[in-house]
Amino acid sequence: MPRHLSLYRVMIATLALPLALAGCGIVEQDPLEAGKQAFAENNFADARIHLLNAIKAEPTSAEANLLFARTLLELGDGLGAENALSKVKASGDLSDDALVRLRARANILQGKYREALDMLEAAPSEGQAEWHRLMARALFESGDFTAASTRLSNGLTLHGDDAGLLALSAALAIEQGRVSEARSQIAKALKAEPDNLEALLIRGQLALFENDLEAAEESFSAALQAYPDSVFPLISMAAIQADNQDYDAALDYLDRADAMANVQPVSVYLRARIAFAQDDVQTAYNLMQETGDVLDDHPPSVLLSGEIAIRQGNFNQAEQRLSRFVKLFPNHTKGAFLLAEAREKQGDAKGALQAVRQVIDRADVDPQLLGYAAKLAGKAGDDDLSARLERRAEVPKLDNLGEQLIAAQAALAEGRPNDALTIYEALIGKGMADNALVRNNAAQAALQANNNKRALNHARAAMDLAPDDPAVQDTLAWVMLNSGGDKVEALELLRSASMAKPADMEIRWHLAQALIANKQNAAAKREIEVILPFVRPEQRNRLEQVAASL
Repeated sequence: MPRHLSLYRVMIATLALPLALAGCGIVEQDPLEAGKQAFAENNFADARIHLLNAIKAEPTSAEANLLFARTLLELGDGLGAENALSKVKASGDLSDDALVRLRARANILQGKYREALDMLEAAPSEGQAEWHRLMARALFESGDFTAASTRLSNGLTLHGDDAGLLALSAALAIEQGRVSEARSQIAKALKAEPDNLEALLIRGQLALFENDLEAAEESFSAALQAYPDSVFPLISMAAIQADNQDYDAALDYLDRADAMANVQPVSVYLRARIAFAQDDVQTAYNLMQETGDVLDDHPPSVLLSGEIAIRQGNFNQAEQRLSRFVKLFPNHTKGAFLLAEAREKQGDAKGALQAVRQVIDRADVDPQLLGYAAKLAGKAGDDDLSARLERRAEVPKLDNLGEQLIAAQAALAEGRPNDALTIYEALIGKGMADNALVRNNAAQAALQANNNKRALNHARAAMDLAPDDPAVQDTLAWVMLNSGGDKVEALELLRSASMAKPADMEIRWHLAQALIANKQNAAAKREIEVILPFVRPEQRNRLEQVAASL
């Protein structure tokens, strides 16, 4: 059995902690002043104790209750902060709008994103960077990336040097695979505020995205060193240890986080995920049940609860939850295949195939999943699709395949396209000719190496294998535009890719170029206007010049 604590017992122990510490010898002449000093030094655990003593001495002190609420927010205790804020009224230096933002932040910490958005929308504060941050955070966490992107764009237009907005825009870029943009935004955020907690955490997330676990751990450790009493670096460290399958270390970090504040919903989710990974489905289920509906708006939790339901044989319940997840994330491969499994278990082969149609033509789908999709297509009576998927599912047994793919990707990122192309074409010659991802990347490498003929051959091959993948469509279209190919076909491909990934600014820039090539300047100008808020200043000048010339 994996080690875990009951959510109820953890909350009781946590709530008792400040009172126990308050009687253990921390005595000061002025607890409010001591709390202020500890808060200023990011020593939130001590600040909490001092402020509890201040409130005990003067329960109605607005200043003590407000700082106590702010302290709990820094500790990640949304529920405790919400309770403290109920005793605070707007007055003096605290405006109604500022109080609303604090309450919205408490709701976000509890996973109550809709409530937070309703509060913020009812009290708009366009002039406050924090208002934009909270709006974008609630939208981002609830999975509405398009609305989050719009909010971030508006916020950065008004508050371009706000570290929190820059960090959150980097998080969105990571989610959408725009790695270079994410790296740039993180650098700006840390330049504006070197110890910004969110920027440090997002830098770690970027390292995870790039499979650099060492760099991720360094970033999370730096965040923990700068904010030793914040639950967020602890939870991030727990997540990375869980990814490394070091579950004892992950649980230790979660125990430390839970001891600081009321249990975080994401902490419960991680405990459930660890239990599920250790094949303790019942414990995972119990943990998720203890949270009630708190995690209903947390997409990873919805996905996990659907997976748990499949393991428990509750296929109809799994289908309901996974359908909701896939509606939010139609291009999420794992979610789509889990939904397919839930439907297949209920005897709905055609519905199962329909669930994965959106993702099976992606270049990066795992061969085992392609094999499963081939079986679904066969059961659904689509023999041609089944045969095509079976062909794509065949993977040769090559030594160091993963290392070669990583080396090729690194060569591309470092501006060595000829080296990358050599690796990709060697893999193609060794049996990976039907791998759409390898073909697509080979096309990109060849294009960067100014070998347009080979780029077109690889891009066409990738298109034959994964005709509905927006990344493949984008690559082929861009190769055609850069090699004097069919401009009309390129435009159609980019329109399709842009519709599938409207938040991908690189695809939209390529679409603008295709529109210009087809003499549709007004439409191109509109696309450039959409892109402008998301690009770096040096790029913006160039795009503005292009738009002005149309």
